[in-house]
Amino acid sequence: MLTDFATSLDALLAGVSFLTIFEDAVTVTHLLAMAVALGSVVANDLALLRYTSRPLDWGVLDTLFGAHRLISRALIVLWVTGLLLIVLRTGLQADSVAPKLIAKLVTVTLLTLTAVLMGRVALPLMARSMGLALLDVPFLRKIVLAACAGLSTGGWLAALLLGGTSFLREADLGPVLALTFAVQGAALVLTVIAAIAAHVWRRSTYRPDPVYFPGE
Repeated sequence: MLTDFATSLDALLAGVSFLTIFEDAVTVTHLLAMAVALGSVVANDLALLRYTSRPLDWGVLDTLFGAHRLISRALIVLWVTGLLLIVLRTGLQADSVAPKLIAKLVTVTLLTLTAVLMGRVALPLMARSMGLALLDVPFLRKIVLAACAGLSTGGWLAALLLGGTSFLREADLGPVLALTFAVQGAALVLTVIAAIAAHVWRRSTYRPDPVYFPGE
C-alpha cells in the first residue's frame, strides 16, 4: 500500500517543477496568515461585546495584547509572502502588475498603519478604561476606540474581498480602489455611529444608585 502511494505521488509530482511547488507553498502560507489575522480580529470583536455593560478587566486586556501581537506577526508574514508572490508571478515587470495587486498593496499598507494605531492608541486607551464597561467609557475615548475598531475590521474585510473575488481581477485601478475604500469607510462610519448611538442610549437610560445618609 505504501509502495502504491509512493508511486502515485511520484507520478503526480513528475511534471511539477520546484518553482511551482515553492509558489504554491508561499500562497498557502499567505492565505493562512490572512485567515489567522482575520479570525483573530473577528474573535476579539465578538469577545468585546461581552463588556458593553460589564467592567473591563486585566484578563481581557491581556487577550487584546496577545491578539495584537498575533495580528502583527501575521502582517509580517503577509508582507513577506506577498512580496515573494509578486516576484514569482510578475518577474518585477511593470506591465504584469494588475490593478488588483496595487489595491492589495495599498490595503496591506493601511492595515499595517492601523496595527500601529491599535498598539499606540487603542490598547493604551483600553488600559485606561479598566473597571469601566464599554458603555461607560468617556465619549471621546469611545469614539476613538470605535474608529480604530472600524478601521481594523474594514481593512481586513477589504483584504478578504480583494483576495477572494475574481470579478476584480480585470477591473481598472480606479474602481478597485474605490470599492476597497468604500468597504473600509463604511466599516468606519458604521462603528462610529454605533458608538454615538450607544452613548446617547446609555445617557438616556442611566439612573445612578440612590445615596442614603445616616438617619434616613
